[in-house]
Amino acid sequence: MKWLFILLLVSFACETKRNSPPVPEIVEIPDSAHPKQVITIKARAIDPDGDYVSIRFDFGDGNISDYSEWVRSGSLVLFEKAYVAPGEYYVSVQARDFEGNHSLWSSGKIIRIE
Repeated sequence: MKWLFILLLVSFACETKRNSPPVPEIVEIPDSAHPKQVITIKARAIDPDGDYVSIRFDFGDGNISDYSEWVRSGSLVLFEKAYVAPGEYYVSVQARDFEGNHSLWSSGKIIRIE
């Protein structure tokens, strides 16, 4: 019985903290733009654990950006993009934290290039 108590005590003491992935969101994107017009897309990621985060964009045209520099949780990250062809593009973002956790892709927003 004494060993069972010690085993339970050790297992509770060794419980590791679970690190949660960041939650990304697009903060601002134009509704529309012209081909070859440079636009700015703003996004951020909130990390429940307060870890530094890095963000990447899926521009909806077959291109995914590299991850941004590390920023504090909740800080804005700006990317510039110029679409070449007219159409509607579904833009979303993904984030990772300094502990290596990756988020799912965010709900996206549509931009019309006309």
